[in-house]
Amino acid sequence: MLIAGFYFFYFLAAGLLVPFLPPYLKQTLGFDGTQVATISALAYAGMIFIPPIWGMISDRTRQPAKLLKIASFITAVSFVPMLWAKSYAAVIVVMGVYALAIAPITTLADTVCVFEARRIGTEYGRLRMWGSFGYVVSGTLFSAYVNRTGRDADVVPLSLLMIVGYAVVSALNNPPLAEARHSPPTLHDARRLLMRPSFALFLGAEFIHWTALSAYYLLFTIHMTDLHAKQYMWITVMISVATEMLLMWTFGSIRRRVPVMVILVVASVVSSARWLLVSQMTDGVAVAALQGLHCFSFAACYVGSITYMERAVPTPLLATGRALFSSLVMGLGGVVGTMLAGRQYDIGHGQRAYFVSGILELGTPVLLLASWLAAKKWDDVKAQEAAALPPMAADAAVASVATDVV
Repeated sequence: MLIAGFYFFYFLAAGLLVPFLPPYLKQTLGFDGTQVATISALAYAGMIFIPPIWGMISDRTRQPAKLLKIASFITAVSFVPMLWAKSYAAVIVVMGVYALAIAPITTLADTVCVFEARRIGTEYGRLRMWGSFGYVVSGTLFSAYVNRTGRDADVVPLSLLMIVGYAVVSALNNPPLAEARHSPPTLHDARRLLMRPSFALFLGAEFIHWTALSAYYLLFTIHMTDLHAKQYMWITVMISVATEMLLMWTFGSIRRRVPVMVILVVASVVSSARWLLVSQMTDGVAVAALQGLHCFSFAACYVGSITYMERAVPTPLLATGRALFSSLVMGLGGVVGTMLAGRQYDIGHGQRAYFVSGILELGTPVLLLASWLAAKKWDDVKAQEAAALPPMAADAAVASVATDVV
């Protein structure tokens, strides 16, 4: 269960860096929208190339928890120079190194979490939910702190403290060496997975979704400040993450009644409507209330994607499949989306950026439906969604790493 604690600290850091680093860069250091977007895009750029390497290593060694420990330590060390980086060039260098270090962490943590959920007989979303709780705690408290003191520069040392926290949690465990009884996957296996039409279309759909979603992570705090509604940030964080946690907790019950692809399609349609509405609103209270839909934009799409891959990807390639998702969806989609949002902000501020996201998001359900058709028949998909997970005793790969958790 230490994986829940890891998620908590990891998203304590994310709850600081994601919403509050961009305003710090813009308002305190004086960077423009394109510069802020470039720095923010570095975190996604590292995810394009790094996770597939770590994912293949994880699948071959069956030691994701030990790899997570190494990656977490490197991440903590790499962020330390951010305490002194003030110029654009210095921040670019520091955040570039940090991006390479942090890139494999979500892939490794999700791999550990899926195995641990199976071991203790629970749902992935119920363990991952603790990350959302950490996000709302740090986001809410720091928002109130900044409103009272104006010390937004404290986002850097506090984030470092949280990063060290999840590195320590990861280091607390020394799992035994896992013994994989299946043949380790090869690059050819990974290429075959990527060339599967239904899986490729799924990745394409989620790439579009993450590209559209990136405007929210880059600009929302800045957008609320532009609307003179910064005082509502704390309630915005609470509303969005509370609904996110609720959906993660109940996702297992929902997916037993509704095919995962249906959940993903509905979530993407709601997300498109959300961005289009935000682009037209100027009242801070209304914008804050609308963030209750974040459970569709993030929780339903992310947990739904992990669930889809858990069933669509062969067990020996689970970490590799999630690594491809991190690379092509969160990494490449994050880079494209962040740069696009930064450019749109410079042209027409948040309204234009969110409007573009809303239009772009409409491509997601189209490709998801194409992926569904590529998976042959509706009944086949329904049968796959309803099928129980294979017993752990019959799954040598799962059994071999059942104790290899953070």
